[in-house]
Amino acid sequence: MKTFVLAAKITLFFSLVTGLLLGGALLLFMRVAGHEMLDELGLLRTHQGVLIATEIEALLEDEEFNSAAVHQRLRGEERNRGLELRIERGPAALGEPPRLPRSHHFHQNRSVTIAGRKCYLVGAPRLESWVPLRREGKRVAYLVVQGPLHLESTRRAFLVGLLQIGAVALVCVLALAFYLTTPLQRMKRSMDRIAAGDLEHRVAARGLDEVAAMGRSFNTMAERINTMVTGQKELMAGVSHELRSPLARMKLQLELLRGELGAAKKEGKDRTQQIEAEVDTLNDLVGELLLASRFDLDAVPLAPERLELCDLVEQSWQRVADTAAKRKITLECTPDPDATQLVADPTLTVRILGNLFENAVRYAREGAIRVTAIRVPGADTDRVEITVADQGPGVPAEQLGRLFEPFFRADPSRSRKTGANGLGLMIVRRAVEAHGGKVRAELRSPRGLAVRFDLAAE
Repeated sequence: MKTFVLAAKITLFFSLVTGLLLGGALLLFMRVAGHEMLDELGLLRTHQGVLIATEIEALLEDEEFNSAAVHQRLRGEERNRGLELRIERGPAALGEPPRLPRSHHFHQNRSVTIAGRKCYLVGAPRLESWVPLRREGKRVAYLVVQGPLHLESTRRAFLVGLLQIGAVALVCVLALAFYLTTPLQRMKRSMDRIAAGDLEHRVAARGLDEVAAMGRSFNTMAERINTMVTGQKELMAGVSHELRSPLARMKLQLELLRGELGAAKKEGKDRTQQIEAEVDTLNDLVGELLLASRFDLDAVPLAPERLELCDLVEQSWQRVADTAAKRKITLECTPDPDATQLVADPTLTVRILGNLFENAVRYAREGAIRVTAIRVPGADTDRVEITVADQGPGVPAEQLGRLFEPFFRADPSRSRKTGANGLGLMIVRRAVEAHGGKVRAELRSPRGLAVRFDLAAE
């Protein structure tokens, strides 16, 4: 719905402006044309009144104003001409007809001389023409000619025309709004793809207008960002790879040195063991960095196989079995019967479980680490949701969402003591996502942490 906000604003703005301009122009036209029409209509009626007045004056030589002959003549002219006629003999007959105030909508207060008669046009809701009636050359009365102006029909026709023009203008404005906003919407979709991580995608920038120029500028920025990020990933991969060789040689030299020192030189042996432990820690860190950089470069090939969950769990547990035994931590694997078979890359799956076990054993002091699994129906294929739950101290609830970020440590001081490098859970997330799954962490009650992830079921 938000994508149409700009189109709605443009439509509303242009509709209001167009409506005001058209309405003002039409009102001005109708006002000017209306006065011209009234003037022509008044003159036409006045001419008709002069003709009728001439005929009535001929009757007045033998008849009075209120005679049947005069009355019959007036009614006949009304039927023939569609007018209303009356003879005004009151005080107004002695002077000019009354004038309407200038504030009246249809004011036509003026005189006109036709056939030697000074006639008057009086504006009113029913336009009146006052034509003098004369006897023996003197004005004795006025013949008042009037008729309906049909203003309501005129207003309705005007409103219908205005609505039709408004509808056409609205359609045109809508077309213009979508024409202007479609490139922006297309650009927004492209930007969303880039923001989601697809740095190879580019905005379709066509044309010479400002929107196309903005799209080309954005493409230039995205290209530079992609080059910078790719270079950073390649640098990390290269550094990690180059570090492994000297570390391996250092470890070999330490092994040789420990053999040369002999059993008598216990202090020197202890020192070499400490150095070797530090080298092992550094080697593990480099291995994690190398794997993370390979995930970033999409250079981790998957070789899915049919696997047995409990066998994978047992194989992964060997990495932490000695440490777990010292801390009296046991392993329990109780998957549902229909959730023991899965399809995944064996190396990465062992890495996922091994990292979760290392994380659990690192912080738990005793108790059991439980591995459970259930089968979850999926849209294309079923999934096996695996849960690794420990009885450790857990993490603050507000930090759950950051556990899988690289180098994040819930407690930096404890991480330094335990040797955690902050990459284990990040590798878990990358490996699970490479299999098309998702991973999340939950707090257990009363204590402990549970990590859930899913893989394809057999």
